[in-house]
Amino acid sequence: MPPTSFPAPVPYPDAPLGLTSGPAARLIGVSRSHFHKLRKGGGLPQPRRLGAKLLWSRAELIAWFDSGAQLQPPARPVQSAGGEGVANG
Repeated sequence: MPPTSFPAPVPYPDAPLGLTSGPAARLIGVSRSHFHKLRKGGGLPQPRRLGAKLLWSRAELIAWFDSGAQLQPPARPVQSAGGEGVANG
């Protein structure tokens, strides 16, 4: 009889799958305010809405971080006198 295959053990089986911004920021090692800058800059995986809460997938955050995530938010455009956006840098 072939051996039975079992799924890989989960390191923290009681850990939530979805994280609010505070725990999500701690997971990747940044402050909550930096986490929000990354979110506004489009640098994070998209959250899911559960009622009034925004939740980030623990697995997606880990995969994003492990793939070489950029922990710096993108440069914000600066408005010139003519109204054209110029990259701040």
